[in-house]
Amino acid sequence: MRAKKGISINGEIHTANDLDMILKIDGSSAQNPEPKLLIENIHGRNGVLDLSDWCGGIIFFENRPVSYKFFICGTREEVRRAIERLNRFHGRTIAVVEDDDPDFSLTGRADVVIEEMAPYGNYAYLTLTLDAEPYRKRLTPTVREFADIIGTRYEEIGNNVMPVQLTVKVNSLTGTSQGYTYGVSIADAVTNVKQVVRTVGQSTAITAFLLKGGVQRVRIETVRLADAATDTWITDNTLTATVTVSYTEGKF
Repeated sequence: MRAKKGISINGEIHTANDLDMILKIDGSSAQNPEPKLLIENIHGRNGVLDLSDWCGGIIFFENRPVSYKFFICGTREEVRRAIERLNRFHGRTIAVVEDDDPDFSLTGRADVVIEEMAPYGNYAYLTLTLDAEPYRKRLTPTVREFADIIGTRYEEIGNNVMPVQLTVKVNSLTGTSQGYTYGVSIADAVTNVKQVVRTVGQSTAITAFLLKGGVQRVRIETVRLADAATDTWITDNTLTATVTVSYTEGKF
């Protein structure tokens, strides 16, 4: 018997191709993660005070169990070797990529349980359960390039459900004159929190804010330093910039 579909573990082992284990869809499960709740019961107030989304409307989540059930059959030695290879991941934090969702990985601590073993050892049922992180993360970053930015521009960035940190690279910044310090400002268009990227050709992590899940508006501006003492930047419409924005998407 040759198993068709399965999961890849740490890019080292594929349960179907390498272990010939059959992934049983009816025995595998994954639920959405539970939100982390911060609720205060205040005397003299109706209901409760829910502070769970205090961080700019971003909701945080608990880990969640994700389980994969397998069946394997063969000679006693074949079954034993396959189980031993899967057991190597027991108790370790692993990254799993499912054949049916090959662009995303799921990370968590593994628990391998042999549910049933034939008396002669020629077949077995096993379950691999992950204490998994809330989000499945895309294996390759999403990259957007915005060219010919002059002054202020608003762009929409979509990123599934996981809050993301942006990485920005100013590829070019032209039209400058002597005597000023120039850069590109990246801002959350809702909160107006911003960060200025001064270096051309170097990737910079935007640590000033996270973008929430869904489609968010970002303000990109060509700016110059107006007051170094207060770190005040103003829009400069004489500049032209090309900017690359990258981020890692995540979903449940």
